[in-house]
Amino acid sequence: MDYDAAANEYKQAAAELNLPKGAEEFPGLPEPAEATQYQKGVGLVQAQYYWQCAWEKEWLTAQEGDETRAKAAIAELEKAPKMKYMSKEHLDDQGRSDFLAYLDRAKLGDPSGFQMDYTANCQNSQQN
Repeated sequence: MDYDAAANEYKQAAAELNLPKGAEEFPGLPEPAEATQYQKGVGLVQAQYYWQCAWEKEWLTAQEGDETRAKAAIAELEKAPKMKYMSKEHLDDQGRSDFLAYLDRAKLGDPSGFQMDYTANCQNSQQN
């Protein structure tokens, strides 16, 4: 698929997702410097991963002082394993296993997994 089709796929996926209050809106699929072909699903995966980063950031911010926001973030992140970007089609077994371990740690109040993931994978994807 071309950029326009992939960008439309992103927009459609983003429209079905909610972000934490005050989070930056979905930035859209970055435009390539030159003509590029995309695999079907790339827009959806990018939008869903942006969603994950936004909720990880929300939990990391709220977990020490705002129990209501922290619980809401965990409730959102618990949806991730059933989402398309976490399917075997888009993520390997190790990636799914790591996310589930990070989620389990977070439920126990341990930020290390989500902090590592956010630092390594989210800050460079237009997610501050």
